[in-house]
Amino acid sequence: MRASENWMWGLARPLAVVVKEHTAKTLLEAVFEKGGLQFSIEGIELNSGRNSPYRLGIGPMMDAETTLLIGGAFADVIVAEGLECDMLGADAYQGIPIAVATSIALLRSYGISVEMVFVRKEMKRHAEGGRLIGPSPKGKKIVFVDNALSSGKAFELAFEAVYAEAQPELQVVGNVVMLDREERGLDDTRSAAQKILDVYGVRTHSVLKRRDVMARLEMPSTILHGVSEEDRQRLLVLMEHYHARHGA
Repeated sequence: MRASENWMWGLARPLAVVVKEHTAKTLLEAVFEKGGLQFSIEGIELNSGRNSPYRLGIGPMMDAETTLLIGGAFADVIVAEGLECDMLGADAYQGIPIAVATSIALLRSYGISVEMVFVRKEMKRHAEGGRLIGPSPKGKKIVFVDNALSSGKAFELAFEAVYAEAQPELQVVGNVVMLDREERGLDDTRSAAQKILDVYGVRTHSVLKRRDVMARLEMPSTILHGVSEEDRQRLLVLMEHYHARHGA
């Protein structure tokens, strides 16, 4: 039975609404504890091309326990927001383990089974070829997942790659990210999330937002691995300046 026709969606939603906030708080603590947030006074170049004092990378969190937590957090959001889907879509590379973990969590926690399709960085010229790995997305209801939303560039590239394979039968019912950085799109006055909604008709949901990260950083008890208290204070200022320049 296709997931979008599964009666489990209606049964599962009330539970997901209840547990979603707790799971998000637990994940935020894991992000800090595992070093998923990287900080730099000099700045880190993002996929958008912007130079940011921080970024979220899931590499340091790729142990079994934290991976299950990530998948559970995404599954909670998908079910709580009513994003009934048949398939998860993800761009290489960080989106792939997120999609795998989320599909497992959807089945384990809510009894919902979905397929997955992954977008390669480059076209494959041999074997099965193409840009996609996984079942055909034609006629499927898809939710895209990724680690973060900054300018929306990664979503746009993933959407176009899947659309090229599935048109005109592509149905994207949602975009879910671990962290919404609450930034504007490239060369745009709209937030990245609003631009995706306006251009692609897809609403973005997040487990965490920039404001959650800032609130946690501002706590006097916050200790960052390899970052002095003086540099933590400097980072807070730099992050505010960055948001004043690029924030929505």
